[in-house]
Amino acid sequence: MKRMIFVLVSFLLLTACGSFYDEEGFELAKGYFDEIVKEVNDAHLAITSKLPEEFDESLIKYAENIREINGRYWDGITFGGKYDSANMSKWKIKMSRGGDEWVIDGKKLSDALAGMYLYSDWLADDIERILEELTEENLRQLVDSLKLTQESASELKAIFLNDKPFFEFKPRQ
Repeated sequence: MKRMIFVLVSFLLLTACGSFYDEEGFELAKGYFDEIVKEVNDAHLAITSKLPEEFDESLIKYAENIREINGRYWDGITFGGKYDSANMSKWKIKMSRGGDEWVIDGKKLSDALAGMYLYSDWLADDIERILEELTEENLRQLVDSLKLTQESASELKAIFLNDKPFFEFKPRQ
């Protein structure tokens, strides 16, 4: 009987402690995810749809929008003015969608958000730089920034949406 009570209490504790996070902070993180991923994806489409010789001032709006979004969510070090890696890394968020369930690890979330902040800021810098002077080096840096922001967006999608690639290419052995 004691063993059964112990198992039941243990189960209830595990179930009750399934999620541990700051709800306001997590909602803020979801808002940032929605806004910044849309903006870097829009920038990616706009830039890749043009040949370098066709780059024009219309691209500057993406740099401005990225900086505005980052400015609203980041103070340079902390997310939302009060969330840093130390406190976010303690978060464990149980998620579900349809029949799919997963747990968001706060450390991975914190790292992914910081990565997007850094890479999207680089993208904004590189957009401005390429509009000032179209050089091979500036173009290479822009391509690198586009790649990094797309990888970062994919990482955030995997975290928030449990988004896995529909098809993974595996070369023949």
